[in-house]
Amino acid sequence: MTGTYAGQFIMEGFLNLQMKKWIRSVITRSCAIVPTIIVAIYFNRSEDSLDVLNEWLNVLQGMQIPFAIIPLLTLVSNEKIMGIFKIGKLMERTVWTVAALVIMINGYVMLSFFLSEVNGLLFGFVACLGASAYVAFLVYLISQRHNRAELNGFTHLTN
Repeated sequence: MTGTYAGQFIMEGFLNLQMKKWIRSVITRSCAIVPTIIVAIYFNRSEDSLDVLNEWLNVLQGMQIPFAIIPLLTLVSNEKIMGIFKIGKLMERTVWTVAALVIMINGYVMLSFFLSEVNGLLFGFVACLGASAYVAFLVYLISQRHNRAELNGFTHLTN
């Protein structure tokens, strides 16, 4: 729903496409609903295939969560960016702890899923390399969180 609504704003404002609202709604809704229906019909052969698809989607979302949480927490923790709206030290420690727990739980779910789904030496090796690169990049993002915000020359929101 959020993606289709954002698509409407992009078509209307960023792309400057002039069309009737109902046509724009049909186009953006179709971009979201038609692929979903196709996937549901394709995987509707058995309940097991839909379950596996659902597990893959959950793992994919779990992999993407840190790329939303880390920048968000970095921004709201930086006084240069947020000014008076910066979160306090106790809140900062709390949200970073909760974020770390969420990331670790998702990491456990991803690991257990891949261990049960990955068969074969080559595929296992590629999955291990991908997981190592993923973890290394997350560590890099977290370790550089203070440096990046200051390098970009942001001014805080109260200006």
